[in-house]
Amino acid sequence: MRSGSARRRAKGAEEEPDVTERWTVSYMDMVTVMMCLFIVLFAISQVDQDRLQTLADSLGAALGSEASKVTVVTGGDGVLTDQAPSEGEGLDSSPGITGVEDADKAQENAQKKTEEETRAEAQDEVDEMGRLRSALQSDLAASGLADAVSFTMTEHGLVIGLVTQDVFFEARSAELSETTQQVVDVVARRLAGLDNDLVIEGYANTYQDTQPYPTNWELSADRSVKVLRRMVEADGVDPARISAAAFGDAHPVADPKADPVAANRRVDIVVETKASAAVREEIAKILASAGEE
Repeated sequence: MRSGSARRRAKGAEEEPDVTERWTVSYMDMVTVMMCLFIVLFAISQVDQDRLQTLADSLGAALGSEASKVTVVTGGDGVLTDQAPSEGEGLDSSPGITGVEDADKAQENAQKKTEEETRAEAQDEVDEMGRLRSALQSDLAASGLADAVSFTMTEHGLVIGLVTQDVFFEARSAELSETTQQVVDVVARRLAGLDNDLVIEGYANTYQDTQPYPTNWELSADRSVKVLRRMVEADGVDPARISAAAFGDAHPVADPKADPVAANRRVDIVVETKASAAVREEIAKILASAGEE
């Protein structure tokens, strides 16, 4: 009978694994993988020229274009196409670079087209303002009021200035004289048929004696509102597209020849353009080059 210690040694010897040959398993796996790789490479290098050409033709027909002619290099079994680059060709002529150049050129052409369209739209807006100005001048001339209104074209639209000494507004007053009403009526009848927004801007001179108004702000606001109400209530202008603004004495007339006292007792009717900001920038350039502003 073996002792207890001998039995434990025997049991321990049976449980301990044998690791002396374990590295051979990994080595054999690596060799197997390499053999499979070479077999695949060898199989790929053996090309049936007829079958490959048939496959290329089929793909070309399916894609709607002529397939590249596939050939086998003389003296070998490898596959190449006959679309080899000619002498002097390099990376710049590769399809990838060409694609980038084409994309840049397309983007440049699109930007150029957009700029041309913007300029064309701006010119159309300027022409439209010119036609409206001519029509209003004709209407006023027919009523004997040709000299009662000034016209200015800006990137914001056509500005119709009701500014004539002692005609439109008396000092410290927002009441519309008979002549003022006639001018407003003639202008409003033409503008009532448009769909542009209208802004009535009221102004005042720098005199601080504004009684019965507290300040020039209230005086200029009352002047613009009086004109607005006349255009809406008497001349049929859509109230949804007209608004009033007051500028007090903060924006005097820039004309050095004008009387600063009488010239700033005024109201401007602005026929706003519907153009985008980019088009308005082009309008400003066109008007500046034509000396309109």
